[in-house]
Amino acid sequence: MPSPTPHIEPRAMPVPDLLHDLRSEMAVWAEPVIADTVSDGYADRSLGSASHALLSIHHRRLWRALILDQRGTAERIWLDLERDLQRAGLDPDVTEEINAAVLDELMDIVFCRFSSSRHKARGFGRVLLGAAAQTVAVRPLHA
Repeated sequence: MPSPTPHIEPRAMPVPDLLHDLRSEMAVWAEPVIADTVSDGYADRSLGSASHALLSIHHRRLWRALILDQRGTAERIWLDLERDLQRAGLDPDVTEEINAAVLDELMDIVFCRFSSSRHKARGFGRVLLGAAAQTVAVRPLHA
């Protein structure tokens, strides 16, 4: 009589973050678009060049963290951005308009550039939906 085959329990496999590669790819191609859009948004505010540059840098870093789904980093960057907005005499609500412009530009690119690849277009769209939701989530509530 043959010996029974031992029962082997399947190991739980971690579910990979399916969007990780798309986030990384988007962070690379979106960076110059974000830089231009953010810079234009602050240029419209008649700031001095130092304030304009500093706010643009913080805001670009914020979007990179949002795209890469780095919430803790995004929260810390938001605090720096908010502090420097106040120093420049700007209401933090100005970021909503700039964020909307960034999101609009990136969505246009996803729809135009990646329309032939449904998988990538959907993935990038999900990344942007998550980033858009995080623009609100990472921002501290004001009384």
